[in-house]
Amino acid sequence: RRRHGYDEAAAFARDRDRGRGAATGPSEAEEHARVLFCLGGPGAGKGTQCARLEHEFGWAHVSAGELLRAARAGGSEESRVIADCLDRGAIVPVAVTLRLLRRAIDEATRRGAPVVVVDGFPRNADNVEGWEADAATKGLDVRGVLFYDVPHDVLLQRIAVRGASGERDDDDAETARRRIRVYEEATRPIVDLYARRGALLSVRGEGDVEEVWRLTKEALAPLVGAQEE
Repeated sequence: RRRHGYDEAAAFARDRDRGRGAATGPSEAEEHARVLFCLGGPGAGKGTQCARLEHEFGWAHVSAGELLRAARAGGSEESRVIADCLDRGAIVPVAVTLRLLRRAIDEATRRGAPVVVVDGFPRNADNVEGWEADAATKGLDVRGVLFYDVPHDVLLQRIAVRGASGERDDDDAETARRRIRVYEEATRPIVDLYARRGALLSVRGEGDVEEVWRLTKEALAPLVGAQEE
């Protein structure tokens, strides 16, 4: 698949072959990695709660969005693809995102993180298919999807506040509405998919930070208990 002059399939294959080498086996760190996806609309509070998980439980927080925003700064073709997608509120090609995520997850597990929380991924069917094709040979153990369910009006209010503070340069009203539309069209079906699989941990996310944190701990109690055993 080629998008904006970027050959996604070829890039994915090149990175896969470089990363695995001839043996194609998982690294020791990856083999024991436990992953929790975290999804929600833009402004749902994923980053805030993931930071709490990192602080309270010693889990690693890997933000797909932060990785992409950092990677857009280079002068490569890949950087230009990332910048174009982020500016349009579109989803970055899965090969690009997976490459960044694999590196970050490997680093986190080598540091001994018991769980790696991947914030903002998977965002569409391509992401799920790409991840599952890759993870099947790398031994990553996906424990579920932590989902923050927040009404659109609350999302827009939070994004407006964040934009006014200058925290993010892509939080203008027009881009925010596009991102919410992409979220509804592409990501909500993924949330429904994991719900059907029995792997969704849903949290009502419209409350204040402390209330949402309480609900988050309740939703994750089985996973936290399994970690402590």
